[in-house]
Amino acid sequence: MKTTNSWALIELQMGRHVAKYLKSLVILISLIACFCSACYADELYVNWEANPLVADGSLTNPFTHIQDAINYALGDTTSQAIFTINVFGGTYIEHLTLNYRTSSNVTDITIQKYEEAEECIIKGVNPQLPVIYATGYYTSRLKLSGLTITWNGASIGNKGIKVGDSMNNHYFGSFEMLNCLNNNSGRAIEIDLNSITSIKVSNSTFIQHINDSLGVTTWLRYALDSEAVFENNTFQTADATRTGVKALECIKLNRLFVISNNITNMSLEVISVGSLSSTFPPVVVSNNRFISSNVNLEYSNAMITNNNFSGRYDGLRPSVVLHNPVSAEAIAYIYSNTFYDSLTAIKLTANDTSVIRFVSAFIEGNSFINCDVNVELQRSEGTSQTNSIKLYRNNLSTSASSGVFVICKSDGTPVVLSGDDRIPITHSHFGNTLSNSTSMSFGENVSFSDPGIVLDSENNTYSLRWDEGMRSPCILKGYDDGPVSSNHNDSPDIGAVQYDAYPHEIRTYTFPAGNDRNGIKWMSFPSLDRLYGDEDMAYTILSTLQDEDIISLIEWKVMNHLSQNLQVVSDTWLGDNHPIQPQVGYKFQMNPNLAAPVSIST
Repeated sequence: MKTTNSWALIELQMGRHVAKYLKSLVILISLIACFCSACYADELYVNWEANPLVADGSLTNPFTHIQDAINYALGDTTSQAIFTINVFGGTYIEHLTLNYRTSSNVTDITIQKYEEAEECIIKGVNPQLPVIYATGYYTSRLKLSGLTITWNGASIGNKGIKVGDSMNNHYFGSFEMLNCLNNNSGRAIEIDLNSITSIKVSNSTFIQHINDSLGVTTWLRYALDSEAVFENNTFQTADATRTGVKALECIKLNRLFVISNNITNMSLEVISVGSLSSTFPPVVVSNNRFISSNVNLEYSNAMITNNNFSGRYDGLRPSVVLHNPVSAEAIAYIYSNTFYDSLTAIKLTANDTSVIRFVSAFIEGNSFINCDVNVELQRSEGTSQTNSIKLYRNNLSTSASSGVFVICKSDGTPVVLSGDDRIPITHSHFGNTLSNSTSMSFGENVSFSDPGIVLDSENNTYSLRWDEGMRSPCILKGYDDGPVSSNHNDSPDIGAVQYDAYPHEIRTYTFPAGNDRNGIKWMSFPSLDRLYGDEDMAYTILSTLQDEDIISLIEWKVMNHLSQNLQVVSDTWLGDNHPIQPQVGYKFQMNPNLAAPVSIST
């Protein structure tokens, strides 16, 4: 997860308050990690090659089965509450049951691979049983580290890990998985409870082998204060032909963070997480790589930021689907994502014209590269409260099609927006004009032309051109709500990818008052574009001086040519037409009556 240089970009694309919120999330996740890495007091050992006749769980005489160590820990009658079970490498064919309710003392159990060299495999053989099954109280905590959890390959009904059973035991404290491999045919992790305090899965790999299988599913009856963090994981199918596979299915959590994961040929399903009245979104999907995968959000406020979506999930599905089946407004912030070769990048669905169901989307700083449709906005008739796009800013679209916006009813019938319902578009670039532009409200810096990009199909991204052939029209054209530094131009480029081959510099030039050194200023403009000349820069620089009360004359001489000049008459430039060049020196004669210095920046 990027926590250093990316904050400036986040602040530019989302605003200072959102960036501050994301920083607090990183701090929160770090605190969770620190808490989960606490030292454990009692150590037990398991080695399948040991002598079972003398096994006592010590390093010298380890147990030969993991379940034996679990039973020993839960059977402890002392005040010991925390156990670590260290498992030597090898394959353990057994189903593990951790019933914390059989113990009055134990709250924490960690099962971890003891040595780094050999893989530690726990393999289930009965398809009717989870490989690992844990039940307990709201104080119970389970951590798994460095394990491979798999099935015998004979059945599709397998569950890798199951935490809780809402019909019989209702609560659990926390579940954590770190550096594990989940090689499954059914559900890798199923958490079925009334409530759980914390779920954290990090640096783990999930491989699903059948259609309609699941990586991690949470099914809670009451969210309460539950929080789930999925970070730096890999979710993938065993082959690309698998369909309907879900990496995560998160239902009824209070907060959800999906950060820096790689997800291939799978979907992320989020349903009823947090409250729609939350000040900040309870769902954060950030810095992930979705390859032929998508995100489905239902009845949840969410922030989807800095992700890379490429390819088409199941061939047809949109990259991001927003749906809200209740009458309260759901809000989606979609910031700084790259959508590469999506059939439809973002879709707001409406499937009932008689019921108020609506999502308000804020779409900013995204790049839609070779996407057939950027946004499909479905609208319900007969109500003023329906799906809408509240903000569309700093977005890049490269498609040559004029139909990158689809605005329609749920049955596909086109809809024309009017008044405040129109899509407000500012500081954005399109590869072609828009066919349904009457449904748009255009503001500043909206352009239509060759976007000037270089595709990187291997990494599903692009770079902005700035060379002797052209300068991308996206460079320095984005919206910025923050102050401009005196040394660097903080104005962002349009789109998710910012030009970084050369720094964007801003210079401030001060011209003297008329009585200061006879009002004469000798200067050059070394910070002008040296790669691709732009004559408009001359107007940008000189527009502040275009007043005869400010300046009398500008004069210059190039090599052995005669001197040339410009002067202002009736606030209009008269004289020689000349693109300002960084290597040329210029003499400025200010109006003798100019009382105070004048500064211009570019």
